Amino acid sequence: MAELTRTCVFILITLVGGAQAQDALLKTAFQDKTLVLRGFPEYRSIKFDKSGTPHKSYKPWSWTLSGFEIKKVTMDRQRLRLEGDGVGFVYDAAQKRLVIVNLKIHRTVTVEDLPSPFPDEKSVDDLKYKIFYRNSLELAADSPPRRKAGMGLYA
Repeated sequence: MAELTRTCVFILITLVGGAQAQDALLKTAFQDKTLVLRGFPEYRSIKFDKSGTPHKSYKPWSWTLSGFEIKKVTMDRQRLRLEGDGVGFVYDAAQKRLVIVNLKIHRTVTVEDLPSPFPDEKSVDDLKYKIFYRNSLELAADSPPRRKAGMGLYA
């Protein structure tokens, strides 16, 4: 009986430790980050499957309005939920660069049917970059040609 109790305690500690590690991994990847969704969908709430495909098609809109400043990251069962503020990008002539402005729009991104727990950091990054642009060069590649010069990435 004592052996069974020790085994149960070990399993419980392992599960709790694994959940805390997963939460830390997800928060490191997403929380307090400003990211842009691939395809620039017009949305307040959008759902993806585990492969990063939206559950339904969305009308694209300007990349300048497609930013997402993630404030809250939660994972329950097999669903990752990201919540935060929509942000836009405007050119500031005085600073000679794009600056972020809060659009005062609450946004939610949900990814369903995920493996739980995530196996490792690579799996989290793979999912992150299926849904969000990795950097401004990827974003520019998907932008209309007239916008590329305005992004300061191409002459």
